[in-house]
Amino acid sequence: MGIVFVLLPASLLLAMIGVFAFIWAARNRQFDDVEVSAARLLFEPDEQPSAADERPGSAEEEKSQ
Repeated sequence: MGIVFVLLPASLLLAMIGVFAFIWAARNRQFDDVEVSAARLLFEPDEQPSAADERPGSAEEEKSQ
């Protein structure tokens, strides 16, 4: 029975932390426009060269084909 006096306040504290984290995230607009951020990766051009561009001799192989 003594463990209830430890686990009950601990669970209430964790629940309150979760509620406050959700409220903070909602107020800071963390949940706005979730679809665009995921799709942005598909439409932005690559900034770094691909692995095929870095291979030595890859340009010569492409010319011969």
